[in-house]
Amino acid sequence: MERCEVACSMFSTTKFTKDNLCQDQCDGAKPYFITGNICVAQCYDQASLKFLNEGSNACVSTCAFDSYYRNNADQFLFCTPAACAASNFTGVDSYHATYSRCESSCALFQTLNFIDGQSCLLVCPTERKYFDDVKNCSASCPSAIPYAEADNHCVSLCTSQNYSVRADVQPKICTGACPVFFVVNASNSNSKQCVSECFSQATHKFINTITSECVAVCPAPFYNRDSSTQFLTCLPDCSSNQHGLDVTYDPAMERCEVKCSMFSTLKYNIQEEYKCVDDCPNNLYWQDLTLEKFCLISCGSGNYSANDGLSATRCEPTCLNFEVLKIRYQDTCISKCNYFLKEDECLHSCTLPQLQQVNLCVDSCTEGFKQYGNICSDCVLDQDGLCVEEVTADIIKSVKSGMNTGTWVSVAVLALALVAVCVYLLKYLQKAKQFKITASEVDQTNGFDSLFDQTLNRTTDQVNDNCDDCEDIFTKHRRERVVVKI
Repeated sequence: MERCEVACSMFSTTKFTKDNLCQDQCDGAKPYFITGNICVAQCYDQASLKFLNEGSNACVSTCAFDSYYRNNADQFLFCTPAACAASNFTGVDSYHATYSRCESSCALFQTLNFIDGQSCLLVCPTERKYFDDVKNCSASCPSAIPYAEADNHCVSLCTSQNYSVRADVQPKICTGACPVFFVVNASNSNSKQCVSECFSQATHKFINTITSECVAVCPAPFYNRDSSTQFLTCLPDCSSNQHGLDVTYDPAMERCEVKCSMFSTLKYNIQEEYKCVDDCPNNLYWQDLTLEKFCLISCGSGNYSANDGLSATRCEPTCLNFEVLKIRYQDTCISKCNYFLKEDECLHSCTLPQLQQVNLCVDSCTEGFKQYGNICSDCVLDQDGLCVEEVTADIIKSVKSGMNTGTWVSVAVLALALVAVCVYLLKYLQKAKQFKITASEVDQTNGFDSLFDQTLNRTTDQVNDNCDDCEDIFTKHRRERVVVKI
């Protein structure tokens, strides 16, 4: 027998209200109940009683346990006495900030999309701020995707900002501007790799200072090497620095250095051109000064030049610095003096009071030599300063060497003609005044030169008879190296 009551709770057994009917339990489309035993279809849309206590089907405002899970099909939030299964994920979402929610995937959370272990989070924690495409949090980006975008998203190549940090530099972040230098990635021209220096790069060793880019070839043909940092900087010109080709990096480019000695081979400095070369050109001189070798237009005052055959003509403050060319001749160094040697200097003539002896300048004649004016000689000298015997021999030799067979025939014919003339003259001279040349007269003269001059105009018709002593006189004075000049 049915009866009417103000509330179903007045009945002892049918105390649940379902669509204004009292039932002994909630079932069917409304299997759950809220406060007042009112049957409802679901708990999560209730104002405060969002959680379902699975043991009693009651909708409650708080769970009696530390966790809950959401049924993905009907959106129910079930209070569960146990922790999530090992394969599930937990997270604290907007349904209830006090409890962890258990789901089979973090994607089932509306806002907790980041995965850190088995936890679903709104963002990755600071110590594990990097994440991949699946949004797994990690302390650093994996090797396959080593670069981090500005939002800490790990990628294989920076794309959003067009720059990337080198793999061995921490942190490996993508940035809009590299802190130092960058290299364009060979595989993707839109992605650039930041580097701390260019020198260690396989090919892009040179720094373009205008763009801060590491390049394989400088846009200008000059570059500078910083010896302390090994930087190879592209320059529009070498300014006041020296420069030269350097095959170490690129034989087409010229390197700038403060000193030519910084080059391994280009050690000669052409100052007027600010250029370093491996050897001075033949039209220049080179000099080694304070460990720097210079190519010069001239050696300058106080220096001597010489070519020892090893390189271009060299300048030295003294000829003694040369291995062989140790004699000074004017402003050059030579190995042999063809004039007169005074110590280590070659002179055209000796200056008084020094005397000339052979090819030396001496203070006095040495043993075996006799002084004639400012000359020391080991023979009697004629008025030209030459040994008389040598002069005679040279004349005879010159005459002989200058005559061929035809010449000798001509001389013979001429000699016969002269004999005929002499015979005629002798007959004529017999009529002249007689005179006699004696040995005593010759001895009293200074030689045949003087005697001949004194008697040149005297005639005799008995020359042969009155000069019996002449042969002896000729012999005597020949020993004394006197030559009669006719």
